[in-house]
This record gives sequence, C-alpha cells and structure tokens, in this order.
Amino acid sequence: MNISKAEFHKFAEVFRLTTGSTMKDGEILNGYKKYTSKNRLELFSKIDLIIKDRNIPFDKALPLITVDLNVLAAEEQTDPAILLMIYVASLNKYKNKKYNNTSTQSKKIHDT
Repeated sequence: MNISKAEFHKFAEVFRLTTGSTMKDGEILNGYKKYTSKNRLELFSKIDLIIKDRNIPFDKALPLITVDLNVLAAEEQTDPAILLMIYVASLNKYKNKKYNNTSTQSKKIHDT
C-alpha cells in the first residue's frame, strides 16, 4: 500500500472500528508486513470465504463478520485489524483472479 501516513491512519481507524482492535497504526502496519505474499493470499482466501458466506444485508452481516474475523485472528495468533488490512490491501490484486482456497480447515469457522 503506497499511501501517506495520514491516509493510512484513516484506514487504520476503520480497521479498528470494524474489528474492535486496539492496535496502534504502526502495530497494524508492522503486523501486515510480517506476512509473505503467500501467507497473505492464504489469509485473503479465508477472509473472502467468511465475507461471502454472510450473504445477508450488510447491516446484519457486519457484526457476524466482526466475530468471525476475531475467531480467525485467534486461530492465526494475530489481530483482526491486521487480517482486515490484508483483505482490503489484497482486494484489487485478487478480486478478478481465480485463487485456490488454501484453507485446510474441514469445517466453516462459523455457523449461522
């Protein structure tokens, strides 16, 4: 992501508000940077499934997605704001490309 510090702060605020994270901007960015491209793709595919599985109006889906992101963050031993940053930063890269779901999970993270 090539954006200014002020622009990143706005994104970080959205990541925090959406996920309930208390991480500071720099912590989110450093957490994001620790993942390789391959790891980011694996996490992107997991998050994408979470979001697509919540095929209901956004106002009803958001609280459920927030919980699911927090569950995934706990499983991955990371912060949900970092996961959301990985997803948002990867959208343009992967949204028009086919990717393999690299998740080895045999069940969904959540039940509706």
